[in-house]
Amino acid sequence: AFAAVLASALGSGVLQHRRAREARRAGVVQRRELEVVLGELTGRDVDPEALDRARVLVELVQGQLRPTRALRALQQAHEEDEG
Repeated sequence: AFAAVLASALGSGVLQHRRAREARRAGVVQRRELEVVLGELTGRDVDPEALDRARVLVELVQGQLRPTRALRALQQAHEEDEG
């Protein structure tokens, strides 16, 4: 019984790690796509702060963030840019 529980826990951990890695990859791809789109829309290079604001806006529109969390994410990105 212990071996089954251990195997299940290890399998679950591996699956969570894989999902986290895939989410990071998707985030990188999404960031690059946003950079390209914003560059095309504005006709110039996109600064990192604008990219962070666009990412938060996309997540808000997609329902991945609630307005209060979106505001906190924007404030955090702004503080990181200043720091």
